[in-house]
Amino acid sequence: MIALRRLSRALHRAVLGVTTAAATLSVPSPAAAHWSASYGRSILVERYLVCDGDRDARCLGPRVTEPELLAALRLGPIVPDRNNDRVVDPARDAAVLAAYFRIDAAIGPLRSMLALSMPAGAKDTHTEMEVHALWAEAAYALAELDDRESVEAIAARVREFETEGHGTLWEDTLAALTKLSPARASTYAIDFLGRLELADLRMSMPGGSSQLVALAPILLAKDRAALPELRRLTGNDDATPRGAAGVPLVDSHARCRFMAARLALGEQPLVDRVRKAFAGSYSGTMVATCDGALLSTFGGDPADVDILVRHLGRDDLGFDAGMSLVAYDRIFALIAELSRRETAGETKGVARARARLLQGLREHARHPHVAEPGHTNFGTHFVALHHAAQAGLGDADSLAIVRTMILDDHDRSGVADLAALRALQVGLPSAVDDAAARLALDVAFANGSRSGIFDDVRPRLVDALRRRAPDDPRWTVALVDAERDVREPAMHAVSRRAPAGTCDAVIAASPAATDRGIDDGFLVLTTIPGGCEAAFEPLARDATQPAKIRGMALEALAILGSSVPRRVGETAAAQPGMRVHVERAQAIAKALQLPRKATGR
Repeated sequence: MIALRRLSRALHRAVLGVTTAAATLSVPSPAAAHWSASYGRSILVERYLVCDGDRDARCLGPRVTEPELLAALRLGPIVPDRNNDRVVDPARDAAVLAAYFRIDAAIGPLRSMLALSMPAGAKDTHTEMEVHALWAEAAYALAELDDRESVEAIAARVREFETEGHGTLWEDTLAALTKLSPARASTYAIDFLGRLELADLRMSMPGGSSQLVALAPILLAKDRAALPELRRLTGNDDATPRGAAGVPLVDSHARCRFMAARLALGEQPLVDRVRKAFAGSYSGTMVATCDGALLSTFGGDPADVDILVRHLGRDDLGFDAGMSLVAYDRIFALIAELSRRETAGETKGVARARARLLQGLREHARHPHVAEPGHTNFGTHFVALHHAAQAGLGDADSLAIVRTMILDDHDRSGVADLAALRALQVGLPSAVDDAAARLALDVAFANGSRSGIFDDVRPRLVDALRRRAPDDPRWTVALVDAERDVREPAMHAVSRRAPAGTCDAVIAASPAATDRGIDDGFLVLTTIPGGCEAAFEPLARDATQPAKIRGMALEALAILGSSVPRRVGETAAAQPGMRVHVERAQAIAKALQLPRKATGR
């Protein structure tokens, strides 16, 4: 299972940033799956592994098996030097499912799990690690269930994980605290920074994870109380262009992040000095050492236009692709900020900034990275970014280019998703319809790119569409997406609010979906109000349907207690590929007849 630590990677990714300068450094992607570091499996697994006649939540769904999940959270004895898997593993599964599917009845047992005492004699044994994992899992789940009464208990575990337990548990538990209370997490983080030594800026926690993630809650809370500690950790270096910084290379990453945090918090006159340096020659200075980190804090002020345009790139082999990606990202942030100001009636300097920004983009549109396919600097992702930005400023030709890229039925590179994401961010006409069409086109697409440019693009696209059009069910096709990283955040979102039409939208997308996508997506549909029974029935009766769709519809109906699987099962089993589904539907029906487990141990 990918950990919550993946969320902190978003702090380093400028190309997929959000709309405020501070947020680029601080806000974990809301679309990224909220997995805990202590959890090592998929939320849902292949059905042949779990549908064996037991009341397993991963087969029957978390709503039907809520009593079993609550029972698992009420822990039995955990004994050092014993195999505790029968207690620990079900509890961790139950915590994740309770978080993803919003089982509020789990809050009480999860609080008890968070307060679990370390058994005598567990120190330095595997049992100690198991208990730590349960604490972290409980904190994560309580945060997802918005249990604000657990803030102080989670803060205590964060402090404990500084020196006990794996570093990723510290990071994830801090993320849970931040989700519940950015202010409380910031207070902790400032105290944490105060315990760091200038001589130790390599920033690795024992067992893994970067200490730099402590910046996230500070920046999210915009907590200027952190500035004294940040100034201490950056020494006397004021990032001016008056000479080399004198920072050892091994420490430069941490120093740059601290300097960027000072900028994001709006420390004057540092902001003015860095802006002046970016506008001139800053070779050999701290600004050059930290260029990407510092530039990622720009984009919140019309005065940033010339600096951002300057960093879009050159027309020769001195082109810096990394800095250009940061500049594009911050231009999108600036376009959004200018629109916000216009809406709020703050028009001073906005029209001039828009005009200068569009002029600069048009000048750079002639550069090879945008205009010359086959050139070393060229990239179709640059074409998407550049024209989406111009379209956001009213360029009709660029709008046509971006829409063509988004709706390209042959694109399976991730570029179309990137274009759709940026179109939503700047509010292009038809952005909602185009993004919905892109998600449907990509339902069987698994992006194998690991360049960083497309990492998390599709989960972010789903989230952006959901936030822009929460009542539009077309974003729910993500439930049957080929990528787990897309499906699982969609599960989380649907459990909080499934728009009307979700059943029909997901089923309509299923003919193009993968088998695994259909398995997971149809199971999730059984958990929403009504369970999509009326939509599943015609599928289960229709022998012309592909076996995967018809078969999973039968299983879903069995979960819902329908008599349809029993009535059509015998004839359906004769259809190629259907027997396994019919047998699983029978196993599900049998499991539902078993007595429910008591909710205590």
